[in-house]
Amino acid sequence: MHLAALVFLASPACLATGDFSGYMVDVNCYETLQRNTNQWPTPTVELDMDWDIKFCAPITTTKSFGLVKQDWTILRFDSDGNAKAADLVHNTEKQEVYLVALAGAMNKNILRVDSISMAQNSRRRVN
Repeated sequence: MHLAALVFLASPACLATGDFSGYMVDVNCYETLQRNTNQWPTPTVELDMDWDIKFCAPITTTKSFGLVKQDWTILRFDSDGNAKAADLVHNTEKQEVYLVALAGAMNKNILRVDSISMAQNSRRRVN
């Protein structure tokens, strides 16, 4: 009984539901760039993170997507989120960057995407 109560109380802490926004990228590209640059003790501030966002902008053949947050960390999409993101890329005019808004829930470091769309100020360019 106590174990069941503990599991019930702990589960909401693992699942954060809400609205998210950031730059949608090819997650494999972005993580590769981060691994390659994180081998040196250079703070993120000194790296050209805007270039990383542009370089890893998704294309029609992208299979795995992620959302880059303001702190430059990335949230991987679940399989349904990847399908929704691919649809968005296919049905949107090619962008230099994909600034998106989405609703979903985060469980650990995987983002379950319920809906995704271009953010209202998506015409804004990365400097």
